[in-house]
Amino acid sequence: MSAVYAPEIDDWQEENDRVLLRGNLFAESINTDMSLHLFYGDIPGAGIDISSTVSDNLVLHTESAARWGSEKREITLRNECTCTTLRTYDITDPDDEEKVYPHIVVGGSYTFRDGTNLILEYIYNGSGYSGRQWDEIVEFIEYNEDEYRNGSEQLKGAATGILALDANGIMKIREMRKNYIFLRFSNNAKLIPNLDAQLVFIVNADDMSFLTFPSLDYKVGQNAVVGLSATVYTGDDDSEFGMMYWSSEASLVLKYFF
Repeated sequence: MSAVYAPEIDDWQEENDRVLLRGNLFAESINTDMSLHLFYGDIPGAGIDISSTVSDNLVLHTESAARWGSEKREITLRNECTCTTLRTYDITDPDDEEKVYPHIVVGGSYTFRDGTNLILEYIYNGSGYSGRQWDEIVEFIEYNEDEYRNGSEQLKGAATGILALDANGIMKIREMRKNYIFLRFSNNAKLIPNLDAQLVFIVNADDMSFLTFPSLDYKVGQNAVVGLSATVYTGDDDSEFGMMYWSSEASLVLKYFF
């Protein structure tokens, strides 16, 4: 059993008091770990994790949680655009503290004879945007972009303000849709000596956009490591990962241990 308390600290962060209670149990007869979580905070919840070792190579796991409330914001069209007035929207925090949202992960891990490890998971985010809600977000962003590019100076200023303040408040929420696939390949210096390789995919199964994270770490001698990694966003302009405002990137890292 364990308990964690994280207090609100004025002027340092915006979080309220948070409490996490956790109980763990290992059922040795069936090679299964179980844990129960109870969380109190802005969005309280309860969850249970189960992990079972099926064989020396295969581990299956599931994580299920229920959260009361959601951090996502909703868009509602307030009025249509006229010749003198911008189309305006209401962006609100839904009053749904009593509504329960399920969050579920089902997956497994398999290790091959050469040391390569594969993790595959399906993730269901119950508080994610539905197809209709996502279409409203896309329409909102596209409309304001058109006003910024084609409207008068007054319309450009208003549209810029809407995008900068309101759209960013929506886009900062991770896992904005409901269905995801997580896939990870890794090999720790067994397939190729001194080389640790990893490839991660996160797929939005609702719009088929995805992130790709390849990385290589090569050990040079006893003290140095050369690392190369990339982040690649792929998808249509109206998809979650395709509409990200930052571009794909690559990184080169040199590490030396004294």
